[in-house]
Amino acid sequence: MDGLDPRLATAFIAAAHRYRRVVLVRASIIAVELALALYLDHWAVWIVVGLLGFDMDQMIHSLRNVTPVSSFRSTFAYTNITHMVAQEIVADVMGAEDWESVVEAEIFAPLAMTSSSFTAAAIEAEANASRGHLWTPQGAVEVPFNEIFPYGFGGAGAINSNIEDMSRWVRLQLGEGTFEGHEIVTAANLDVTRTPRVAIAPNVAYAMG
Repeated sequence: MDGLDPRLATAFIAAAHRYRRVVLVRASIIAVELALALYLDHWAVWIVVGLLGFDMDQMIHSLRNVTPVSSFRSTFAYTNITHMVAQEIVADVMGAEDWESVVEAEIFAPLAMTSSSFTAAAIEAEANASRGHLWTPQGAVEVPFNEIFPYGFGGAGAINSNIEDMSRWVRLQLGEGTFEGHEIVTAANLDVTRTPRVAIAPNVAYAMG
C-alpha cells in the first residue's frame, strides 16, 4: 500500500502477520521501547509516544524498533499503533481518502449518527457537549480538549459521540447488523468482530478492538 510501511523488528513476526491479526493485540509487540528509558509500564507507552508529539506515520514507523515481549501470538500485548495500521488498510481497500471517510459513509450515514465526529474542534463546536474537569484542592478545573489525545490515535478511539448516536450503534449490534430494516453489515461479518481471539484472564478474552 502506498505510503504505509509497518515493518516489525522481528522478521518472523512481520512475515507471519495477516490483516486480521493487526487488531488482535497478540503480535507480541508493545510500542515502543521508550518505556525502558522513561521507566513506564508497558500499557502506558502507546499513550506516551503520541503525547510526545509523534504523528501517526511516525508511530507506525516506530514498530520496527520494538522488541517482542513474548513469543508470537502467545500473549495479550496491547498497543493502539496496530489499530492505526488497520485504519490505513481499511482506507486503502475501500479506495477512500482516509479512515474517517469510510466511517462516515459506512457507519455514521446509514445509522444517522449526525452528532458523531473525529476531532477536538468538532466537539468544541457542539452547542451541547460535556467538558472534562480535574479536581484540585482549590476546586474543579476544566480540562480543555486537544488534538493529541485521543484524536492523534485515529482508529484506536478518536470518535466523539453521544447517547442518542451510540444507541443507534447498539441497535445495530442487537439487530445482528440490521438497522431499521436495512442490512448495514452481514451477521456473519459482525460475528467475526466479536469472536474471542486472545485470552486476557480466566473467562475474559479480547476480540477485534
